Amino acid sequence: MIEQGIAYASGSRETEFTLRQAMRTRAYWILVAVYAFQMVIAGGLTIHCIPFLTDMGIDPTLAGSMMGIMVLSTVPTRFLGGFLADRVKRQPLLLAGAFTLDAIGFAAFILRPTVPTATLFLILYGLGPGRPPP
Repeated sequence: MIEQGIAYASGSRETEFTLRQAMRTRAYWILVAVYAFQMVIAGGLTIHCIPFLTDMGIDPTLAGSMMGIMVLSTVPTRFLGGFLADRVKRQPLLLAGAFTLDAIGFAAFILRPTVPTATLFLILYGLGPGRPPP
């Protein structure tokens, strides 16, 4: 199995790393830190989203429906993200694009906290990394 990976990597001019070698690179630890930070934020946001929306005066049923919209919006990006990750040479740009969608939605909501911008935020948040619901 490892020999197949080495053969593929040498044919495609990619560098093949073992886990131990990868863990010694700076890029590995940057990715670990970014994903860990993102997961902490995602978990906290998801847990507190419905109470936050109801504190804004949104009906609890509507708040739950808005969370459902977020979860449904992850479906297309799961497929599209996997497809693009297999074909795009510069995968860090895909990750940057995904987090940019999160930032745009968050900024829109912070600048104008209304039901439409909250909905926009939740859709873009779901589309971003195509994350699974916790």
